[in-house]
Amino acid sequence: MTNFDYMDRFQLTEAMIRYGGGFFQKLASAMRSADATNFQRILDAFPEILEQYGPDSRFYKSSKEETIDR
Repeated sequence: MTNFDYMDRFQLTEAMIRYGGGFFQKLASAMRSADATNFQRILDAFPEILEQYGPDSRFYKSSKEETIDR
C-alpha cells in the first residue's frame, strides 16, 4: 500500500490531469473523489500511474513546480 497525504494525492492527480491523455485525466478525477481504499485500488489496477505520474516522475516534478509558481 502506498501512503499519500492530501498534497501528494493532489500533486499526483494534477500531473495526470495536466500531462495525461483523456483516460488518465478521467482516472485522476475519480481518484480525487475516492476514499483512501478506492484510491489505492486504482493505483493497484494501474501501476503505470506511479511510474508515469508519481513523485519520481518528471511530470510530477514539473506539475509541482507549476503549482508552486502560481
